[in-house]
Amino acid sequence: MKIKLFLTNKILIYLASRYISYGVQFFVSLIIAAKMGPYFFGIYGFITLILNYCAVISFGIPASLNVLLVHHKAQENTCGNYIGNALLFYTIQSLLLFVLYLVLVISDIEIDNNYPIKEYYLLIAIIASLNYFNSIFINVLRIKNKVNQLSVLQSLNVLLNVIVVCIVKEENLIIALLLCNLISGIASVIVTKLCNALPPLKKKMIKITFLKEILGKGIYLFFCNSCFAFILISIRSLISANYKVEEFGAFTFSFSIANSVILLLEALMTIIFPKLVDLLSSNDNKIVENTLEKLRGTYISSAHLLIYVAMLFFPILLNFMPKYSNALTSMNLIALAVLMNTNSSGYSTLLISKNKERTSAVLSMTALIINIIFGYTLISFFHVDFSYVILATLFTYVYFSFMVVVKGKECLCKSNMVSTFKSFFPIRLFIPYLVALIISCLQYENFIWLPLVLYMILNKRDIFMMFNTAKKLIINPDIINI
Repeated sequence: MKIKLFLTNKILIYLASRYISYGVQFFVSLIIAAKMGPYFFGIYGFITLILNYCAVISFGIPASLNVLLVHHKAQENTCGNYIGNALLFYTIQSLLLFVLYLVLVISDIEIDNNYPIKEYYLLIAIIASLNYFNSIFINVLRIKNKVNQLSVLQSLNVLLNVIVVCIVKEENLIIALLLCNLISGIASVIVTKLCNALPPLKKKMIKITFLKEILGKGIYLFFCNSCFAFILISIRSLISANYKVEEFGAFTFSFSIANSVILLLEALMTIIFPKLVDLLSSNDNKIVENTLEKLRGTYISSAHLLIYVAMLFFPILLNFMPKYSNALTSMNLIALAVLMNTNSSGYSTLLISKNKERTSAVLSMTALIINIIFGYTLISFFHVDFSYVILATLFTYVYFSFMVVVKGKECLCKSNMVSTFKSFFPIRLFIPYLVALIISCLQYENFIWLPLVLYMILNKRDIFMMFNTAKKLIINPDIINI
């Protein structure tokens, strides 16, 4: 009976598929980095940076659609109209993207002379376009509780990458990986259509009122999400413009490895996000506070545990990657920067659930400005090594996370500064984090085990809560349904 419970549990199936994919992708990333070398990996990193720019210019449609579909979950026709108008918007945006592609080709423009990528323009345009549509499909599949289909689609690209890294290397590997993205994007369209997740698309669905509502909510979410995404993108852009291609390659390698740890938790957040929006939309503050306490006690604390464990293995990993021996400090600091971002978890969703998109947008925009100014200052005035530029992002996340908690507390009519500080960064998490930051900045790697030991001593209650939450998800996977 227990075996059947495991084999039919949609949450475990989804998480298992994601974790196996991330594990495989992690090792594939190492092989890619080794086969390409720092120079070609820098070129590939620049291409993914452009795709990130394209993805960010989403006008908040996926985030807006996610919230609107949850809020109107009982009205099937209304949900169909939202989906139809969102698809129309991205059709128009994709056409504009191809117009830009034609302008670049006809004008024979190279975006950056240090990164020759003209031959990849068409693939970049097609992949970016597919990514727009697939951002909608992923939300629709999740809302429709098509978790198993989601598992397959999000694992396909990893499988394709495994195949190509075995037979291709150096510059040819770049185009092979882009083709993998193209194939998996097309597959996502086909699977979404085959499982009938999309409503029948009709002309009468296209209504300006629905489009205005999606964009009205989405535009603030767009500024919020895009500015927030640009925090990391802007730092990568500053490094690509001011350091050697090989150094940018080392930074890209560090980012891909450090960020892969947090992706393990984001897999769970993807699947519970609609349910979280539903719970935090409640007018009962006790329900909201209880949800926030459980989420932050498990999600944030789990993130700290994962990062401190990962930091133990970073030096071991680099022993097998001698070309990237200069990447350890940046790897540690990127991991700690991304970890700081989790401190806004729960309260950032609360602001969206309470229709405070404008507040979130202002905070994100301010954070982006701080990040660019601080990053530029570190590069131009202090001339720091590329490894330390990420400190700008780390301190930006400190500001953003703290302000999100402040505004979230105001939504709950609990703006007491003492409770705000406790919620933002409890002392039991702050102490190991500060120790990890000092060790990383001073490059005292021999003491990198200390943050994990301090965490285990100070966070016994959170560790118990993690196991308790995992047990509930295993026993009753339907608790994520909306």
